Amino acid sequence: MTVDPAINFMVFDMLQRILSLADKPDQLGTYITSQMRELVGAKTVVLLRHNADGGAEHHTLIGVCPQRRRGGSEVRLVERIADISHDVHEPQIVRHEERTDEIGELLKDFGTGTSIIVPLEYGTTRVGLLMMVDILDTNNIESVIASLHALSGVLALELRNAGFYLALEHTVEERTRALRASEQALRIKDWAIESAITPVAISDLHERLTYVNPAFLGTWRYGSAEEVVGKTVHEFWQLGERSAEVVEALRTKGSWIGELTAKRKDGTTFDAQIAASMVVDEHKNPVCMHASFADITERKINERILSDVQRRESLGVLTSGIAHDFNNLLGTMMGNISLAQTRIPPEHPAAANIEKALSAMEHAANLTKQMLAYSGKGKFQNRTIDVTEVVREHISLMNVSLPKNVRFETHLAPDPVYIDGDPGQIEQIVMNLIINGGDAIGDRQGVVSVEVSQVHMTPDALAPFGILTGVSLKPGYYALLCVTDNGCGMSAETRTRIFDPFFTTKFTGRGLGLSAVLGIIRSHDGGIAIESTEGAGTTFRVLLPILHNPASAAVPAEAPPRDAEHETTQAKPLVLIIDDEHEIATMAQEMLTTGGYATLVEVNPVRALELYTERRTDIGMVLLDLTMPEMSGKEVVEALRAINPGVKIMISSGYTEDDVMKRLSTATVSGFIQKPYRLQSLLAMTKRIVCEDR
Repeated sequence: MTVDPAINFMVFDMLQRILSLADKPDQLGTYITSQMRELVGAKTVVLLRHNADGGAEHHTLIGVCPQRRRGGSEVRLVERIADISHDVHEPQIVRHEERTDEIGELLKDFGTGTSIIVPLEYGTTRVGLLMMVDILDTNNIESVIASLHALSGVLALELRNAGFYLALEHTVEERTRALRASEQALRIKDWAIESAITPVAISDLHERLTYVNPAFLGTWRYGSAEEVVGKTVHEFWQLGERSAEVVEALRTKGSWIGELTAKRKDGTTFDAQIAASMVVDEHKNPVCMHASFADITERKINERILSDVQRRESLGVLTSGIAHDFNNLLGTMMGNISLAQTRIPPEHPAAANIEKALSAMEHAANLTKQMLAYSGKGKFQNRTIDVTEVVREHISLMNVSLPKNVRFETHLAPDPVYIDGDPGQIEQIVMNLIINGGDAIGDRQGVVSVEVSQVHMTPDALAPFGILTGVSLKPGYYALLCVTDNGCGMSAETRTRIFDPFFTTKFTGRGLGLSAVLGIIRSHDGGIAIESTEGAGTTFRVLLPILHNPASAAVPAEAPPRDAEHETTQAKPLVLIIDDEHEIATMAQEMLTTGGYATLVEVNPVRALELYTERRTDIGMVLLDLTMPEMSGKEVVEALRAINPGVKIMISSGYTEDDVMKRLSTATVSGFIQKPYRLQSLLAMTKRIVCEDR
């Protein structure tokens, strides 16, 4: 078999070009097919790479001339021809009319001429396949076959190398993409830490800071990372005795969460929560420590305030119960002593002693009122009042209650500021706050001022006012009472205890003081906020709900006294006394008997209802205790109303009238008398009730 010199020259030139394209696999296939088409004069030239992925052998098109659409029917045909030509190991001439197997049938789809199939093998390994379909000039085909014998080995080697290059390129591309993705992920992590609102710090294993984020700098009030990096963590937070505990936790568990005191650049401190962790490498070796922080100063203050509010609420419930029981005891004593007073002549030597005892009991009753004020049950005689007028009427008293070295100032609204309240209790608020301001100023010169105004409060502005009282305040208009002093101010710890009963920074035994103020404000559905700086003074700001239509809430004038002569002609009715305290019930019975009233006594409310049902036509009034076992006062009132809608009921209780009316809700009564009471008070109230509508 001879080789045409012209073909040899073309093959040699093509080999030079093929070698130069070894590292350009994407161009190699196009060049080989186009040059072979020109060399052989074929209608179509196809170059395929042999693949053996996971044992399944197949061929993939890498070059075709003229160009065909990848995935088209012709390309699929040549890929199928290559797949079934696995037993072809040398260049073969295929004449369609002579080949009756599947290869021949498939080649007919490309044309009716002669084709050449050249296996490309490196040693015994199939690398690819070169197909020249429908050769136009077959006269020199033997020389072409000879040249292809020499060329196939070089083509196989270059195709194999091109495969390596492709694999290498693919690997490089994949690793480049992975590296870029990893770099992007690291950048995102950096951005996330830099942008985080949570302070973050990283230190080496010697506890020296190597990184802090902007949030850390802002929280610790540093201007740049250079001021922080390189310093030990102990310059920024103190763990104290827990240092060993933290180190052990990081060493054994890898993390620690707790609270600590942090120190800012300016020397101030704040409470912080820290979540620390040990950072390890792929071999579990520690490389650094990571910590994130949260400033919990405000949370800790709110927790302390909440704890104090809950403690004061518990004390309030206890105080209210004690005041109620104390009033019952005082009621028994005062009632019996009042009776004793009626049984001796005024000139008797013991008369003065009895009067002094009664006076002392009234002072004791006032003490229970202060206890009720502390518990928030202190609305005693609410009516429409102008807060500016209450302050104005007592300016002289307020002024003399302060030391001479303290100047007293008032800043009162020009127009009335109406609320629904007890003027005595509002006066007590102002007096206690003024005296507190005078104590804070001490012996030096100072000023205490009182300001009254009407303000509109938004939800945000109201937030600090309901914390101490536990009252949920609604947005709207309020009376604002401000008492300001330029005294010594208060520490954060003092502010949390200032409303505790008997608490003072001056001396012991001061009394309920500001604790009663808090109770009064709570009972008026108000709020209080404190602004204080040590060494600069304190401002107490009190909010009380404004009364927009004072005329409608005015207390009706008392009815003129009834004609005494007319009253004496009326027979005194039978009074049913219902009280589970036997001593109080019998005392009330004796008092009413002294006043000329017939009485029935029952300590059990169920039996009392049965008795009333039997004697309802004879009973003119019911004297009812509010708090009893088995049935509440409200239930007894409703049951009496069910029996007789017109029944006259006087409620007697150690609680205040306002609190009693809230407990009774919609159940109406004819009158109220607060324990303890004197004989004259009980007889006067009874007379008023039984004489109504007679």
